[in-house]
Amino acid sequence: MKALIMTTPLIQQSPDFSKFRPNAGCVIVNKDGNILYCERADIKDAWQMPQGGVDAGEEPQKAALRELFEETAIADVTVKGEYPGWLVYEFPPTANKRDGFLGQAQKWFLLEFTGDINNINLENAQDQEFSNYQWATPEYILETVVNFRKEAYTEVFNHFKKI
Repeated sequence: MKALIMTTPLIQQSPDFSKFRPNAGCVIVNKDGNILYCERADIKDAWQMPQGGVDAGEEPQKAALRELFEETAIADVTVKGEYPGWLVYEFPPTANKRDGFLGQAQKWFLLEFTGDINNINLENAQDQEFSNYQWATPEYILETVVNFRKEAYTEVFNHFKKI
């Protein structure tokens, strides 16, 4: 797979939301320091961290928690940090362009999982976006995530490891 050539800066304080879909992402860490990594139900072997769109007028943190619950049925988290800017990336040419956007502008949050790992059941989620999950290290995630997400994930992990 070819690496994506970025035509926009990765980190932006004020992205052009007419071109980039506002999105909130979750880095969920368990007590062992591993991160929740989910397999998409619609694309076999495609893994990502939970994320989703920010509705008009919605605060990004609220959107992140809403999307996490809708996609995983997980509510037992505590917010531990927020990435200070927006991470912008373009979709690869082969991707289905969502609502005509060139890519996404993401606001990321570090969340501590406070629930019982044995009680996670993706079948309880409102949106059946994920079919499987695992707790993984940042290194494993960066080795296996699709290329167009890798730069943003690297930036988020580097920022949050300071917290």
